[in-house]
Amino acid sequence: MPKKKAQPNGFYFFMKEVKDEEEAKGIRHDMVSIQSIAGPRWQLLSPEDKSYYNQMAKDHKAIAKNDKEHKYTSLGTSIAQVDSQERERQEREQLMINTIHNDCSIELEALKRKPFYLCHVNYQYKVPNTDDVTFYAPCEIALIEFTLNDGITNELNMIVDAGPLPMGFRGECNEWAKDTHGIYHSSRDNKTKLNDMVFVYSSIVKFLKKETNSSGRSMLPPIYTMRDSLNHHYSLSAVESCMTFLCNASRSPRNLFRIFKLPNLFHKLMEIFDPTGAVGFTLAVLEGQIQQDKFGYAEGIACDYHTEIDRTQFCSLSMVKRWMFTITDFVCKRANVAMVAGKHLPSTADIDQWENVESKRSQKSAKEQKGWITEKFQELEIDDDEAGDEELNRAERMIPPRNTKAVRTPAPSVGVWTIAGRGRGNPM
Repeated sequence: MPKKKAQPNGFYFFMKEVKDEEEAKGIRHDMVSIQSIAGPRWQLLSPEDKSYYNQMAKDHKAIAKNDKEHKYTSLGTSIAQVDSQERERQEREQLMINTIHNDCSIELEALKRKPFYLCHVNYQYKVPNTDDVTFYAPCEIALIEFTLNDGITNELNMIVDAGPLPMGFRGECNEWAKDTHGIYHSSRDNKTKLNDMVFVYSSIVKFLKKETNSSGRSMLPPIYTMRDSLNHHYSLSAVESCMTFLCNASRSPRNLFRIFKLPNLFHKLMEIFDPTGAVGFTLAVLEGQIQQDKFGYAEGIACDYHTEIDRTQFCSLSMVKRWMFTITDFVCKRANVAMVAGKHLPSTADIDQWENVESKRSQKSAKEQKGWITEKFQELEIDDDEAGDEELNRAERMIPPRNTKAVRTPAPSVGVWTIAGRGRGNPM
């Protein structure tokens, strides 16, 4: 580890002053030769005069201590840059919270009719760019528009070609496609892939209906997505990178699209429509509900391409619909909105059986809703409601199969649909 650089003392600043005086007389000295001249003069100074130069040294040390531009992390990034990035992150977080609060602070019936937009982006590879920000090359973009009253009202799905692969990335790209979405860079006829990024950009802008904010300015509504999670194949960073890439391709402002976290919207809606019962549903709990993905193997919600190759679970269109199904499942009954199969739930859902299970869930005591631990303890008690609780728990778990395909089987006590097989895992 290199030695720390010595801080200049009072004599150093006195010596620099003597050096400047000598150079004003036309006599040049380096810092070594000037010591023989400044040294005797320093010894003749009074303690009061020396304290002046010592104070200069203390002030310089204090300034250097706060100079984060020249202090670096172990990765070579300046402390000032790290602090700046953290401030920007906090500002974006606060902007998101304020925007969601303002958008939802309207009359309840108007809130039920208000459209919200969800987005998921599949990518082929990722690579750091010159701005020290990771670039995600998009290959599929999906958005849906939904309201609490009407469920899904519009959808947009595009498989795109973001350009040629960088040298050395083909193997990584093919391996990622094999493990996830199945969209290979060389797969499908180029005519079926959209390679005109300006057209893709304009299609998204047209899909997002502009709204007027409180200041009278017309702007695009926020886009909601899930934060980065490799295990669940979510990536807020991929959505942000994709939208920036499209803005650059069309020479539009980079901050045109506002990308917010979906769990924050989910949490706000729960607070509004169930202010007392939503106490136990923290932001982390609601995010966990989306990640449970209990609609992961629902039929008829993926795009044609992923249905054809049997990769519906990784389809971007299927992903955003499953997120919405989870939100409407929790919020609609609290907002007294009647759910419709194919709009609020998968088209294969049996609404009557689903509402039967949901009514039993709503009958649980407030004590049970305060936390998962209390709920688990009460499940161990033997009472008249034990059968109803077991039915509810079975419907909520909806465990996907291992190495089997989703099959709807008659299950009047479970709810929408069940899965043939046991265990959890991805279908082969």
